[in-house]
Parts: sequence; structure tokens; C-alpha cells
Amino acid sequence: MTDAFVHLVVEPGEITAVARELRTIDGVSGVALVTGEFDIIAQLDYGGLSVDTHQVLQEELDVEPREKLPEQSVAAIEELDHVESAALNLAYEP
Repeated sequence: MTDAFVHLVVEPGEITAVARELRTIDGVSGVALVTGEFDIIAQLDYGGLSVDTHQVLQEELDVEPREKLPEQSVAAIEELDHVESAALNLAYEP
């Protein structure tokens, strides 16, 4: 099983507003405010794509899954106001 997450760093004082906006984006299935390096983690609806972990490692994580993400969701997140940085991460279950 594979999950997709976007880790966001947000301008101070804007975390709650950005979290509310994220919840309105099609393809975003969850939003969590977090402590540490990032301010928000958004989970994307990835459709339950199953990926062979060995294949992923062999290809050094340079696989096509991003092409299978809801591109409109990714683009909408990247264009939000008050977002200083966004990092897309894929989590693979062995």
C-alpha cells in the first residue's frame, strides 16, 4: 500500500487558515497540524496504489507515482498563499 503526504511549512500566524483551505481541496483526504520541522501534513487520496517495495528501492524512488496523484490537488497545494515550502512524500508499506 502507498500513501502520499505533503509536508508544509507555513508563515507564522497562518497555520489555521492554510489548514482550512487544504480541507477544501479535492483529493486531500486528511490534514494534521504537527510539531517539529513542518507545520502541517496533508494526506492525499492516492487510490490505494500498491507498489512493490523492491521495485521502488531499485528505481531509487524515481517512480511514476507522482503522475498518478491527483495533479489538481498537488498544484492547488503548491499555489496556496502563506505556504513557504511544500514537500511531497510517498510512504510505501513493505
